[in-house]
Amino acid sequence: MKKILNVFLTLLLLGTTQSCGLYTFSGASIPPEMKTIVITFFDNTTPLAPTYVSQQFTTSLIDVVQSQTRLRIIPSDGDATLEGKIVDYRIDPVAIQSDNQSQTSKLTIKVNVKYTNYSKPELSFEENFQGEQQFSVSQQTFDTQQQNLVTIINGYIIDKVFNRTFANW
Repeated sequence: MKKILNVFLTLLLLGTTQSCGLYTFSGASIPPEMKTIVITFFDNTTPLAPTYVSQQFTTSLIDVVQSQTRLRIIPSDGDATLEGKIVDYRIDPVAIQSDNQSQTSKLTIKVNVKYTNYSKPELSFEENFQGEQQFSVSQQTFDTQQQNLVTIINGYIIDKVFNRTFANW
């Protein structure tokens, strides 16, 4: 019985790895003719964001595309282009205490993304993607939490961008 189960699992695994090349385990659905992509630097257009936000977002996006797709990232003339800018970076109070002080706040980052697919223009889009994370200032200052918060929010936004671009979600 165990031998039959092993044969079945092997066949199942082989069957799931054979495909037409459009789907990967990451959920990416990339047309077979698409081989390259250009990812430009995402400029920061907000006065409040720290200088590292643009670099961290761009680098993280490149890392995700490299690790979860078969696309080669090139500097120009790709089969597709991902470009954009950071358009909002703000801190809002969430829970105001009786002394008019906020113990919990929320950091919000919004990124405008333009995706151009040259072989299938109908898949192209320009949209804003937003991520937010609440934080408490009762035990640590915002400055000590800021870089970690930016990393978390960038991850959320990049997941949304990746799914919209490559998984059509």
